[in-house]
Amino acid sequence: MRAPGTAKKSRASRPHEQENSDALRCKKLKEITDVTHFGTVEGIHIDLRSEYLNPKHWWTQTLGLAESWCMRRRPAAPFIWFPWYGDFAATICARIEQEQSALARKFTPPELDQIREELTPECFVHPGDSISIRSIDGLISQDGTMLDTTEDTEVRAARLVITRKDGTKEQIEKPLCFFGRNRMSVDRSGNNFYRLRARMVEYIKTFAEGSGLDEISKENNYAVEALRIGDLIEILLEGDEQALHSKNIKEHLEAARVLDLVSHAVCFGYVWAKAEAKISVLPLAKAAKDSRLGASKGGIESGRVRREKATWRGIAERYAQRIRQEHPEWSQQKVATEILDVWKEETPSPPQHDTMEGFVAELEEAGKLPRRKKAPARVTSTSPTKPNRK
Repeated sequence: MRAPGTAKKSRASRPHEQENSDALRCKKLKEITDVTHFGTVEGIHIDLRSEYLNPKHWWTQTLGLAESWCMRRRPAAPFIWFPWYGDFAATICARIEQEQSALARKFTPPELDQIREELTPECFVHPGDSISIRSIDGLISQDGTMLDTTEDTEVRAARLVITRKDGTKEQIEKPLCFFGRNRMSVDRSGNNFYRLRARMVEYIKTFAEGSGLDEISKENNYAVEALRIGDLIEILLEGDEQALHSKNIKEHLEAARVLDLVSHAVCFGYVWAKAEAKISVLPLAKAAKDSRLGASKGGIESGRVRREKATWRGIAERYAQRIRQEHPEWSQQKVATEILDVWKEETPSPPQHDTMEGFVAELEEAGKLPRRKKAPARVTSTSPTKPNRK
């Protein structure tokens, strides 16, 4: 028989144990999404590993957090209902009540339909199920040029699939988007200075090949000078980084203000440097490209054509010609999608969708593929035409 005091202590410890369990689950989910891309949480297996999604270079939003912002539909990630979210029907009713209380009014019927749609998941997972990647699309988030880096312009969309405990599979429509870890942004949390400095260090590692800074400076003096300035700024920010974790609210706010100012200043300089480069360099680069295209029309490309017939480009060009002939109104993106859908050859294998779409654009630009024709307008009539009787 338990002593009364022991029973009370046991009941009182349950909320604390639940908090510890939630914290451990949250920690594990963040580790899977941000570090390992692989792991199991309460019987749910998650595998986000891919050669195109190195965790050192690509990040995504954490799946499975029991937070209100995570338990609803969002632009860059699918809404999956995990077992620890609780009973769906009861939870959605409670969420609607909470949101109505916050607004101090009842939702109208159209508003209720909209909020229910936002709070309804795309799929449910259960212990024993596995979430994995079935394919990856490269999506350009803005107009990229040869002066833009991949991390700034590309978003990699991972298409997920759920493998049930019985072996059946269910594809998830909305992709999980991955972004460049050192992507420059005013909107993202974090400091642009440290992102840019990480890029600098990666640049030095990639191109140094064991050489000292003096040797590298012969090739790119600006990069070395920027790295030295970055070292100086990092030294100057050491105190603010420490104060950011201070319990003194005044010190914390002042440190946050300084770091935020540095982040915006770095982003300002970075964006303007790219603008200057486009103003001065891009016209020259385009002129050189046009010159090369003109020379190829003079007969220089015959050797390239022979080589490409044995590669994916030759096969893709034949598919593109046939598809454009059958569907002249289709966009470059749709033509690329159709090429990948009908691709039968095992060797060579086709490239990723963004590469194929770029190749279709090149064919159009070179005059090898007819440009897209607008679809004929549909004529609708509200009543049948009556015969003209005389």
